[in-house]
Amino acid sequence: MSYRRSIAVCLCVALLAAPGGALAASETRLAIARDWGRVTGYVLDGATGEPVAGARVVVEEGGAFADRGPTTGQTNAEGRYQVRARIGRKSSHLDVMSLVEGFPIGLLMPWGLFKQTRVVDARQCLMQVDAPGYKPFLGIVTAQVASATRFSLHSVDILLAREGTPEASSAPPNRTRERLLAFTLEPRIAAPGEKVTFTARFRLPDDGVRYSSGCYTPNRIFRVDEFEMRPVGKPDSETGTRTFQATLEVPKRPREEWAVFRLWLDRDGRYQEVELPRRRDLLLQIAQTPEERAAAQLASHAFDLEQAGRLADALQHYRRAAEALPERASLWARIGHLSLRLNRPAESIAAFEKLIAADPNHPETTTSHYAMALLAAGETQRALDALSEVEKKSARRGQLPREFLLAMARAHLARSDLQTADRYYARAVKSGRVPNEVAQQFHLKRARAAVKEMPENPDARAGLARALFDLGRYEEAAAAYRQALRLGPAQAWGHLDLAICLTAAGKDRDALPHYRLAVELAPENLEACLALAECHRRLGEFSPALEAYRKVAAAPARRYDYRVQHGLALALLATGQEASAMEALARAVTLGRSKGRLLGTRLPTGVGTLSLTPKRVAIDAFEHPEMALDYALLNSLRVLRQAPDSSPALFQAGAALIELGVAEKGLEMLERALEHGFAPPDAQYARAMACLRLERRAEARELLERLTRENPGHRRAWLALARIHFDAGNSPAGKACLLRAQAEQVENR
Repeated sequence: MSYRRSIAVCLCVALLAAPGGALAASETRLAIARDWGRVTGYVLDGATGEPVAGARVVVEEGGAFADRGPTTGQTNAEGRYQVRARIGRKSSHLDVMSLVEGFPIGLLMPWGLFKQTRVVDARQCLMQVDAPGYKPFLGIVTAQVASATRFSLHSVDILLAREGTPEASSAPPNRTRERLLAFTLEPRIAAPGEKVTFTARFRLPDDGVRYSSGCYTPNRIFRVDEFEMRPVGKPDSETGTRTFQATLEVPKRPREEWAVFRLWLDRDGRYQEVELPRRRDLLLQIAQTPEERAAAQLASHAFDLEQAGRLADALQHYRRAAEALPERASLWARIGHLSLRLNRPAESIAAFEKLIAADPNHPETTTSHYAMALLAAGETQRALDALSEVEKKSARRGQLPREFLLAMARAHLARSDLQTADRYYARAVKSGRVPNEVAQQFHLKRARAAVKEMPENPDARAGLARALFDLGRYEEAAAAYRQALRLGPAQAWGHLDLAICLTAAGKDRDALPHYRLAVELAPENLEACLALAECHRRLGEFSPALEAYRKVAAAPARRYDYRVQHGLALALLATGQEASAMEALARAVTLGRSKGRLLGTRLPTGVGTLSLTPKRVAIDAFEHPEMALDYALLNSLRVLRQAPDSSPALFQAGAALIELGVAEKGLEMLERALEHGFAPPDAQYARAMACLRLERRAEARELLERLTRENPGHRRAWLALARIHFDAGNSPAGKACLLRAQAEQVENR
């Protein structure tokens, strides 16, 4: 084997050293070639959501919009278009490892000795759309799905506004590509042994992506807690709707009276679960007698009210159902949980007491609910006594339910018994996944108990601050960090943690002194230096930011850090060093990519590995979301080097710079594009964001108010306007804008 590999290595050296060999033909590491790929999407009527057929779609290429060619296309009857654009890079070269491992048998299939790489870096396209009877669209269209395997982008829907209406044509970046049309269960109230059918109807894009759908439940009516539904028939060619269905038989002796089923939709079979609207839960109830069916119908209506957020009305209907059939345990469980959510612990305690009486066969589960209500009411000892009594009598003390173990942990926390609480919590984690919100609340209570036991311990205070930070309570976390620093002022990480907390709260100006202190206390701490540089950059202080970035970039351990190259590029651009900035941007784009997926078919033999297909590397994901803007900015700057007055390139570069925080230079480029007559509707939003970053709030507010009048469906404009009102202390106006933005988000789904 060794002699074969020696021959293979010599052959590789000869091939690579030859003129025109793989090494000579390869481009430098920082160069980003751009190859043609497919761009697909839908053009819809903004008012009705119906497809717009015959719309002309053009993608910007090289700073201009062509009249014909691969960058132009037309929508079909479904409103779907397909055009071509330069979205990434394809390359193929001899793979040395395949040659070494496969020599000599690999030479029988020489194509298997090559490595093919596909990289998709583009995440947005500048498009122009025209259709008779509609207002034209011109602007940036965000990609929802990038696929290196198919070398394609699927974009968000483009919504055209009809002529004569106040709305403007747009392409909302938050609009989902998948739509849930209906999710039903028949029958919703079933008898033991009866079959039930789950049906889900979606509108899914026809772009080659494979979808799967199913349901999961925390309850155990069936033998499984998750199942997959099967596609029914073929997709509707006119509407793009697809139907998934599953039929299950209720056991003759079901374990529970009801179960809540949540729908899921998975994309490409890679556990990429699609975010669906909130209303995707269904309730299945088991009933035999007429009395049980009557109570179940009331509970079903109550569940619908609960899903709609009308908790008080839902509680009343659950009570009516429980009065009609008090022995139905599941009703008392819902009453108890809803009472807790409505902050009525006394009513919750009474409901869970009736639950224990109605369901004597599951004391661990029912008592855990009862104990949580007692803890909410402040009756710690009573909760602990109830739990301890059940634990002593339980026949499966070594396999207690997770809910029971969590209740025991919380009860011991309330008594400041940290060691016992930790022991029960560890058992709960070992028995199964603890929901994130439950884990965060436990850590918070545990941290508070530690502070109560050791009030002068800075580590205990810092632990409380971290728990509050994880819950997004940044103001309280900052106060806890300050108390920790009062007890231990010379801790560099303490100042750094406090500064990060203040940054999360939107107080970079207050955080800056603590970043500086952290660097002074630990000059060798590169993380503190990088955090200081990023704080200066966010505040628009690019000269000190550039100095700090260069210090971090000079360290070998941080030279290949995406955050360093990304920030360095922006600081260089802001200080007028465009050539160096483009080099740093190219490094950032290269470093920001994910590792990708390796595909290929290989067959081990006694005389080497036979590669039946070339190695295929597909890279279509980013480790950092900012890289999408980095790539758009880099390509726009390259176009501007060749055509300095290219309006589309000026607009894209300016919009990217503004979103990345370099507002002054971004606004300058945007104004130049507007002077050349290139004025997409979104240019007004970009100008408003630049004014907001430059503290020109009155001008930003005027621009946003005008934009929301011209385009009432602009969700991001409503959010920015809400922020301005809240910062000015006008809470009613801020809440109104926030509600409008939430309404637009629901509509876009």
